[in-house]
Amino acid sequence: MSLFRSRFIGALLAAVLHFTMTGCGPGAGLEAPEAEFEMGSAVTVGSLTYTIIDQRWQDSLSGPGGARLPKHRFLSLSLSVTNGANEQAGIPLLTIVGSDGKEYQEEAKGDGLTDWLGFIRLIGPVQTDHGRILFDVPPGAYKLRVSSGGEPENEKTALVNIPFRVEAPTSVGEETLTPQGR
Repeated sequence: MSLFRSRFIGALLAAVLHFTMTGCGPGAGLEAPEAEFEMGSAVTVGSLTYTIIDQRWQDSLSGPGGARLPKHRFLSLSLSVTNGANEQAGIPLLTIVGSDGKEYQEEAKGDGLTDWLGFIRLIGPVQTDHGRILFDVPPGAYKLRVSSGGEPENEKTALVNIPFRVEAPTSVGEETLTPQGR
C-alpha cells in the first residue's frame, strides 16, 4: 500500500471517528450536563436566582370548594426568586424530575395552597418574590429544574436536589409532642 493511500485511509478513519463521537457538526450532541445544587443554595440561571427554602408533602389541600385531592401526593416547595436584571422578568412554570427520569410539570392551580406564587409571575427589576409552588407526584426524591425563562435556544437551566423527607406527626394518640419531644 502506498504511503499516500495509508495516510488518506488514516485521515478518513480519524474523521469518521470524530464525527461518530461528536455528531454531525461541531458540538452536536455534546450538551453540557445541568449543574446540580442542594436545596437551600442560591442558584442563578440567567438573571433569576432561586433559593428553595423547604418542602412539604400533603395528602390533600383545603379550599373554598372542599378538599382538593391529588392523583399521587402534593409536594409544595417554598422558594424565593430574585430578578437581578434591570428590567421586568417572568418566572417560568418549573419542572421536577424523578429518580427514574420522569418529568412532572408544576400545577397551574394553587387552590388551597397558602402563599401560592401564582400562574402568571412577573417580577420587577432587582426585586425578590417569595411563595410556594405545587406538584402532584409520587412520594420520593426529586430534582427541581429551575429555568432562566429565556427563549428555548438561549434558556439556561440547573437542577436543585429535593431529598425525600416526610415530617414526623405532631401528635401521637392523645398526647401532643413539642419540638423537643415532649
